[in-house]
Amino acid sequence: MEQFYVGASELTFLTMDVEVPPEIGFCLSHRRLQRRPRQSAFPAARHKWMLDSGSFGYCNAGEPLPSPESYVAAVRRYDAEIGGLEWAAQQDLMCEPWMLAKTGRAVAENQRLNKENFWRLHELWWRAEELDYAAEHGLDPDEVRFDGFRADLTLLPFKPTLQGWEPDDYRRDVEMWYAAGVNLHEVNVVGLGSVCRRAATKPIRTLIEELSGYLDLHGFGLKTDALRTYGPVLPTADSHAWSEGTRHEEERWPCRHGRVKWERNCPLYAMQWGARIFADSGKDIHWESRWKGVPEYAATNGRVARSLAPHQMDLFDLDAWAGLVLDPTA
Repeated sequence: MEQFYVGASELTFLTMDVEVPPEIGFCLSHRRLQRRPRQSAFPAARHKWMLDSGSFGYCNAGEPLPSPESYVAAVRRYDAEIGGLEWAAQQDLMCEPWMLAKTGRAVAENQRLNKENFWRLHELWWRAEELDYAAEHGLDPDEVRFDGFRADLTLLPFKPTLQGWEPDDYRRDVEMWYAAGVNLHEVNVVGLGSVCRRAATKPIRTLIEELSGYLDLHGFGLKTDALRTYGPVLPTADSHAWSEGTRHEEERWPCRHGRVKWERNCPLYAMQWGARIFADSGKDIHWESRWKGVPEYAATNGRVARSLAPHQMDLFDLDAWAGLVLDPTA
């Protein structure tokens, strides 16, 4: 592992005046940050962090997801006011059976919607950047287009996420991403969703080892054992497991650092826990060493995708390639 993001419940994790190891960052949820009053400015971060879209929390609570427009506006605000943001998760829809039961959708439907969401975020982000540039330089907004930036998905803060339940669901999702114009092996972070509770199972272990042969995966919400197991093949991961431990061990309930009342909310304890987990996880095997090539189930569509730059897609008619118009509220 090259970078480990410790789950953070408050902005104080980003602003604490302590030295944080360079391999440790923090993970905050958009759902949590949205509770802050809009008229109140965010404090500047001292430490790097990633943003979780909060999609699991919204869906699990039966709440509607924020619109892509509002999510992009919020991420732009976080980037400007807080700073230190390394990347943000897309608003992916989960594929656990109990989550599907709540929405009435199938795995394939959520996978298609995730592609639509990613390209919508892509368009909204770069159009906002283009409009800012045009206004700053007194240019006609219709004549400003960052085609070079748009084509390089490593420059986009939002990262695609693989979703599924059975291993073949994820393989199909890889194929769908390539068919949609996203060459996953060229993206610097590819999230892996819906595995946090079963990462230690043999089918998921085999899947992660397979995918890590050609993708720079990020493991969302992994447990301690999974972090140790997959540390050598996962460039990045995040976990909130430190807080769970403090809830069950009575001697750790009161904060021993004097920063907060309870240890489960202590940013210093979280950082120290993250450093221990990182040390135990092992360094990421260099990408060139674990590169096994794009598998056959993705390579065919990948050749098509490479001939189609992202900005050449019709971003407002994605149902044409999805083959189905889906209602996210259905």
